[in-house]
Amino acid sequence: MLEKDENIKDFAQAMLEKDAGFPEVRANMAFTRGADDALFALLDSKNFSTREVTNKIFNSLKRRKEGRFMEESKKKRMRCGGEAQGNWLPLNGSDDEPIVLPNPMVGFSLPNSMVQPVKRSLPEQAIGPPFFYYENVAQTPKRTWDTIKGELYGVEPEFLDSKYICATARKRGYIHNLPIENRSSLCLEPPKTIFEAFPHYRKWWPSWDSRKQLNCLTTCVPSSRLTELIEFVLSVAENAPSLRVQKYVMALCRQYNLVWVGKNRVAHLEPHEMEYLLGFPRNHTRGVTRTQRYKSLGNSFQVDTVTYHLSVLRDMFPDGINVLSLFTGIGGGEVALHSE
Repeated sequence: MLEKDENIKDFAQAMLEKDAGFPEVRANMAFTRGADDALFALLDSKNFSTREVTNKIFNSLKRRKEGRFMEESKKKRMRCGGEAQGNWLPLNGSDDEPIVLPNPMVGFSLPNSMVQPVKRSLPEQAIGPPFFYYENVAQTPKRTWDTIKGELYGVEPEFLDSKYICATARKRGYIHNLPIENRSSLCLEPPKTIFEAFPHYRKWWPSWDSRKQLNCLTTCVPSSRLTELIEFVLSVAENAPSLRVQKYVMALCRQYNLVWVGKNRVAHLEPHEMEYLLGFPRNHTRGVTRTQRYKSLGNSFQVDTVTYHLSVLRDMFPDGINVLSLFTGIGGGEVALHSE
């Protein structure tokens, strides 16, 4: 888990701002004690109502976040040789140059889709068997993708966001020489929405949280202070929280894939829930620490997506295949192959 959360640091630092009507000496004392103490001390202030205090907190957090973003953007422009104004993207093919990704990111075909698969031609030397299959993060810089393609006969990657197959986003590129015709539908179609995957969360889900799917599952887990802060701010709100508070809470929920487990209470997904969303058997990562489980799952791929790509091998090799080399981290490739 993350020992320090930037949002909590921002919150505690916000207490030092004089325009919040909070004495600087008391703010420093509260900052020393921690963010939660600072919040309770600030709410004791006679100068503002609870709603005004809450709005000031989130306004301050927003200003700091925007300021940090502008500073990071400025540093990036300087690193790439750009000026303060204009297009900062480098034109020299450096590692920072992004690749242009398709939108929507649906790959060459989707399971159970009526749309005809894309036609593609492979370089003669890339036509299999043997077959190869390489996966990487879609937003990998263009130069890196060019290097990978150069090692794999110039085959163009298939970009697919797993949100079109399951309930969580995962934008990945797959360089392979597998046939793309005659892909089979998945034997067990994964759930495509949060409530299909976890219907019990519907009970506490607020009407202003419009999420249907989760963002990309990562290795990051928020600190308990962050979830406690969200719970407290929502609990003191009069009726429904203000639009400003809703917007900020939703940004945190999307960033960390938080789910509603009680009234005004959010929590991070459990490891077995991440396993389920990624297509692994329950307890696939059991036996190591929770931190290691989150890290390994956050770095893995979405098994159902890979299973769909590999489904063409079923009819081609009904008696099984010989695998010459396999490196899939925590075994997602093996799970996908055995699913076929």
